[in-house]
Amino acid sequence: MKIETKNIVASKYEVNVVMEGTEWTTEVDKAFNKLAKNVSVPGFRNGKAPKEMIKKHLSQQKVYSEAIDSAMQIAYQKALEESKLQPIIRPSVEVKDFAEDHFEVTFVVTIAPTVTLGQYKDITVQKEEVSVSEEELSRALKNVQERNAELTMVTDRAVEKNDIVNIDFTGYVDGKEFEGGKAKGYSLTIGSNTFIAGFEDQIIGMRTGEEKDIFVVFPENYVPDLAGKNATFKIKLNDIRVKVLPELDDSLALDADIENVSTLEELKNHLTADIKKSKQQQQDSKQFQDLLNKIVEGATVEVADTLVNAQIDYKVDGLKKQIEQNGITFDQYLKMTNSNEEKLRESLVNDATKSVKTTFVVEEIIKVENLNVTGEEVEAEVTKLANQYNIPVDEFKGKVKDQLDYLYYNLRDKKLYDFLKTNNNF
Repeated sequence: MKIETKNIVASKYEVNVVMEGTEWTTEVDKAFNKLAKNVSVPGFRNGKAPKEMIKKHLSQQKVYSEAIDSAMQIAYQKALEESKLQPIIRPSVEVKDFAEDHFEVTFVVTIAPTVTLGQYKDITVQKEEVSVSEEELSRALKNVQERNAELTMVTDRAVEKNDIVNIDFTGYVDGKEFEGGKAKGYSLTIGSNTFIAGFEDQIIGMRTGEEKDIFVVFPENYVPDLAGKNATFKIKLNDIRVKVLPELDDSLALDADIENVSTLEELKNHLTADIKKSKQQQQDSKQFQDLLNKIVEGATVEVADTLVNAQIDYKVDGLKKQIEQNGITFDQYLKMTNSNEEKLRESLVNDATKSVKTTFVVEEIIKVENLNVTGEEVEAEVTKLANQYNIPVDEFKGKVKDQLDYLYYNLRDKKLYDFLKTNNNF
């Protein structure tokens, strides 16, 4: 077996393998014998006919295809053994040539990139002062009012903007009902823009018990079956309600049901502290991310395009799953966003490249500073969690046995976070 290894770029290598003579013919013979077992020749049981007769009923191309599958696995293992390469993603494979006496295949192998760390200690990261504005406090108080609001039925007037209406509706396109266009007892806030343009506006002015036909046009970027089409919705208005907000006083503080809060002033102080804490956490997170960005920018990492493409694949697959959970196909999403998969992948290149670089820079810091987590540390964390949830340790271990990797990486991330926070200036 002839094996040639060539560094293409960065951490990407091309490994060319040639199998000749008996190495290859043995694989071809094995493939023939395997396939021959299922070949039917008149007058003989399957696989029992003479070899020459079986050859007439078995495509040589099929034999080669079977032999190639087997030979590629052998070639790949030999290639890794000789080249000493340690791939971190699946290689790309190209069959270069095959014939009666030889087989040639090329693997493109990607290994972990070499990382040269720059400065990752004693970096100063600026921090913004955290404060709470009157507007932010007012919004928080309004949210408390909204949570404790009462819905009051209105019977003496027609629908107005911001009313909450209860409706039955059935949608028709070309005189036929369409899927997803029907509901009974649906609660809708007028002005929320929950429905397509024009739908909610046409309910304004209706009175309880009234029925009406509403006419709308679906947007051009809507789902394909309905995009751009005229639709009619038959509406029945069941009732009208308005949201009545409680007064901003001590009673609201009591209704909020917050420990040690019984006056409006105490409620304001509590909300202010909550907002400040949330903003502080966001600021801490941003500050740490800024530090990571500086560390990655200061490091040298040659990232192979195969690693970037693998990260893009991961991001696209995640997006597809998220979209399908919302009840539309990926193709429909692309049409609605006036895009295509090629444009989407191009838009992800920078983020994917940054993500890959960050991963390997972090791994290098963990290696250099010996921040890996030991089995004893994982065991201690399991015991701690078991005690926390008041579950016997052995029973808890059984529950989390498939999540030990998750625990390991959580502990490792915390070690890295603590190390960088301690060794840099925030």
